[in-house]
Amino acid sequence: MNRIIIFFFLIPASFQHWTEAITQPQVKPSFDLPEIPQAIGCPEDRALYLAQHYWDNFNFAEDAWNIYPGIAEQALVDYIDLLNIIQPQDALLCISDMIQYAEKGKATFKLFGNLCEKYLYKADSPFWSEELYIPVLECLIASPEVTEKNKVWLRQRLKQVVKNRVGKAAADFTYAITTNKAGTLYALEVEYTILIFYNPECQSCTQIINAIRSSEIINRMSRRSNLALLAFYPENKPDIWKQYASKIPSGWLNGYDKNGDWEIKGIYDLRAMPTLYLLNKSKIVILKNTSLEKIEQYFKLLSQ
Repeated sequence: MNRIIIFFFLIPASFQHWTEAITQPQVKPSFDLPEIPQAIGCPEDRALYLAQHYWDNFNFAEDAWNIYPGIAEQALVDYIDLLNIIQPQDALLCISDMIQYAEKGKATFKLFGNLCEKYLYKADSPFWSEELYIPVLECLIASPEVTEKNKVWLRQRLKQVVKNRVGKAAADFTYAITTNKAGTLYALEVEYTILIFYNPECQSCTQIINAIRSSEIINRMSRRSNLALLAFYPENKPDIWKQYASKIPSGWLNGYDKNGDWEIKGIYDLRAMPTLYLLNKSKIVILKNTSLEKIEQYFKLLSQ
């Protein structure tokens, strides 16, 4: 009898301890940036050091990042911002290291994969950078933590984003400028070409076209015959194209896809409109899926 009484007294205490263990929230993790050695005085070198050691104090194996994802997300956003001010080749190495570090924790790896997609791949992201997203995709595809089913669409995505990469030759294409007249991208013999893919029904396209029209440095480059601006409507809808033609500045080339097989060719990844490219004389891609601000910045640095 005494044993039974003792048993019933012990059950509540044990049960209470067990429920507290499973309901008590995990301790909120913290993230501290590494200290930059005082001996590194050059701003560029300090930025590079910080990028290379940014994640030294971040425990990727910590499960609590999924309970407090906002901390990890803010850390990644600040990191991407930092990568934009160091040399591109260094940025690629740094983000490749980061996603490999993230593989230490299964849940954290998935979280960072999703965050990289959100900020580097989604066209509406202010940090959109397919070039930085490529190492992430390569790591995800190589990882045993990713299912073969998911790797199928990751490989397809990688196939798309490597088209017309920075530093590589842009794919040539033919554009119609009248019913009987056409031209090709590679026939433009100028120092630089701004390639503008647009859709007449896209309000953002009209806004960017007007902004480029008003750009002082682009107009200056164009007057010197150093720059061609090619606006291209990648569909075979000449009536819509003609109706919109008056909104394209007279000094620009304005074409459409007369053959109507642009989607089949798939030589450019046009997930968003407008899409801007800056090419050099040899039609090597200088800036891909870029902004007017970055094009202007490039030309300003060129003129210094």
